[in-house]
Amino acid sequence: MTYSIIFPIYNEEETLPLLLNQLKTYSLENEILFIDDGSNDSSNQILTMCPYIRLITLKKNSGKGYALIKGIRSAKYSKIIIMDGDLELKTDQIKEFMILNNKKKLYYAIGSRFEDINNINSIWSFGNNFLTKVFNLLFNCDLKDALCCAISFDKSRVDINKIRATGFDIDIDIKFLLIQTFGSNMKTIIKLKY
Repeated sequence: MTYSIIFPIYNEEETLPLLLNQLKTYSLENEILFIDDGSNDSSNQILTMCPYIRLITLKKNSGKGYALIKGIRSAKYSKIIIMDGDLELKTDQIKEFMILNNKKKLYYAIGSRFEDINNINSIWSFGNNFLTKVFNLLFNCDLKDALCCAISFDKSRVDINKIRATGFDIDIDIKFLLIQTFGSNMKTIIKLKY
């Protein structure tokens, strides 16, 4: 099964060399697609020199969501995996998102950094907790980490034109679309190490 693995990035020169090295094995059978969202550091130069990725360069910083929408629309393969390029999540977990299977009704997978929705240790985790609870209430599901960036889905099975968020709210927008389209299948929540 072949995937397009998409990384929106902005000013990630610190993490890119290690990330690219870790992605090399995935590039043998999959498309590795980076969308440089107008970086003003050396990120674009680092990516340009890498022979096993495909790079889309945006002239100005337009937001994570805007970059992801460009990437999803441009992806060579129908099966999509979305990750962030900051190495918060371990790249060896990408293979855990390669579970999409129409016959088994595995239409999407959503990553979660937390096992408990009440994991609050900072203002950021408080905000994530609040948004996750609201999301669960509105869409009758049981997510633990609505703001986790790791997601896989088959773009041929959803209306990607409904994805409209241009900022960091893209993660919520995509999850809403997947749950609205397929229902809340919490068996496809993948616990992540970070």
